[in-house]
Amino acid sequence: MSKLVYVCLRRRQQTARVKKIIESIAARLRPDNLTPVPPRVFDLDGVVIGIYNPTGLERVSGRSVCVGYLVGDAEWRQPLRGRPDGAYALFRADDRHVEILADALASRTIWYFKDDDMFVASTSQRALVPLLGGLNFNPGVIPWMLASGTLGPSHSWDRRIEHLGAATSVVLDRDAWTLARKTEPAQRAVLNESDGDHERRLRAALERVVGAAALDRAQWALPLSGGVDCRTILCLLREPAGLRAVTWGLRASLHEKDNDAYVARNLATHFDLNHEYHETDLSSEPVEDIFRRYLVCGEGRIDHISGYMDGFQIWKTLHDTGVRGIIRGDQVFGRKTVSSPSQVRASAGMPLWSDFDGLRRLEEFGISPQSVPEALARGPQETLEAWRDRLQQDYRVPFVLAALSDLKLPYVEIISPLLSGSLVNEIRKLPDHLRTNKKLLRTIVHSLSPEVGFAKYWAAEPATRILESPRIVDVLREYLSSSHAEVVVPREFTRYVLDGLAMRAGSRRPPGWRNLRRMAASYLPSWIMKRKTSQASALRPNLLAFRVYLMARMHDLLAEDAASLRAVE
Repeated sequence: MSKLVYVCLRRRQQTARVKKIIESIAARLRPDNLTPVPPRVFDLDGVVIGIYNPTGLERVSGRSVCVGYLVGDAEWRQPLRGRPDGAYALFRADDRHVEILADALASRTIWYFKDDDMFVASTSQRALVPLLGGLNFNPGVIPWMLASGTLGPSHSWDRRIEHLGAATSVVLDRDAWTLARKTEPAQRAVLNESDGDHERRLRAALERVVGAAALDRAQWALPLSGGVDCRTILCLLREPAGLRAVTWGLRASLHEKDNDAYVARNLATHFDLNHEYHETDLSSEPVEDIFRRYLVCGEGRIDHISGYMDGFQIWKTLHDTGVRGIIRGDQVFGRKTVSSPSQVRASAGMPLWSDFDGLRRLEEFGISPQSVPEALARGPQETLEAWRDRLQQDYRVPFVLAALSDLKLPYVEIISPLLSGSLVNEIRKLPDHLRTNKKLLRTIVHSLSPEVGFAKYWAAEPATRILESPRIVDVLREYLSSSHAEVVVPREFTRYVLDGLAMRAGSRRPPGWRNLRRMAASYLPSWIMKRKTSQASALRPNLLAFRVYLMARMHDLLAEDAASLRAVE
């Protein structure tokens, strides 16, 4: 499912105009390498709904639409009927109310806006900008994108557009034309149980949420790596034989033992899956075309370009060969060991500018520093481990993983059973030692898994190395040397970024670098490696340059979206 926009009009005379705008947006939201299904646009009693590139996997009932994953057949259609179990974005209405509802972690993003004439909710910010009549750029995203490569907590590109938070419902009273917002507080109390009791409880929850998946093998595929998360899904799915499995990475990775790609192939053979390997080596297309496609698909929410430098060929191929949805192994069972606040933030994908060595303060350039919401700060009695895993739920899922899903949604639907609310609630009851390094999950999965080893290395190319490619450096330098970047950051900051880019442009690690690094990890004393990883990290200049490029290009794209409204009218 590409994008969805949901509009409730106060005056129904505007219906024809709004439908025309929604229909016109479709072409702009479509990646240029895809021939999509025509958009589905319809209106029912003052509610106008647009579904772009519909897959047929979205649930539509009257004025209600649900995208994502529902556990079982819980009632989801009627507003004010509670929050169903699953991982989804939910839009529902009757004659009196319109309700938008986020799952326990806001794993599928909903953006919304209300004025005197309409209430608009959408899975796409770009779909909202023409309906709002233009772009009102939000400068709050700038320090967050520079430091973390994300828009930051609850930020949108337009300061009028709001983000629907986790376990939150927003209800429009259609008669009074007022909004009511309600958030269910997360229950995070650890149960005083034995490790065995925790395991039995978590195992039952896993079996319930994954076992509820009823999938047509002709339409669904499982992205398969050599790690724990996707293997959890695979081991708990009912009758997985014959399911289509896909793995991607560098061409050379398929033959490297203990690599994601190598292990995934062996795992697929054991389970009798139809396995495909897709190469993510740099596409021969112009870099500018790949970057624009990246922005069109993901709306510039995140900087994780490395997995898409094939020009989205993987996702185009899946779409063109009949795959309509993929089953993701995204999860919140716990993160790796941490020893400092900066490591906690890095683990969640939420680093601060001040966490990096050797950078000038943003205030020196006239850029406001990051403002961290109090809710994301460490509590006075909170352990590092508890804070680490809370940030995984409260930041990484809604602002990193949800942004990564946006990149794929123009091509396929996505479900993430392991983010279902009932399972999340059980994970929140675990003590620190069972969450760290996903200890309890690993115990369960090892008991279910065949004798196929787990991967130790990634199959994909690190983003920092990709951004040091001469082809990419040339594009970044040319664009940042123009006046475009000055729309989002001061000229002095652009010069600062370009100075670093020039020093790094020619640095490329040789092809055998990854193997040498692995050998070092195997033979050097462990205290040396630990010391290296505990030190404050550097923010690579080429990555910083790409983040400035991303913001400036996204500003241009949103301005074009706003201008498209004038063409329609």
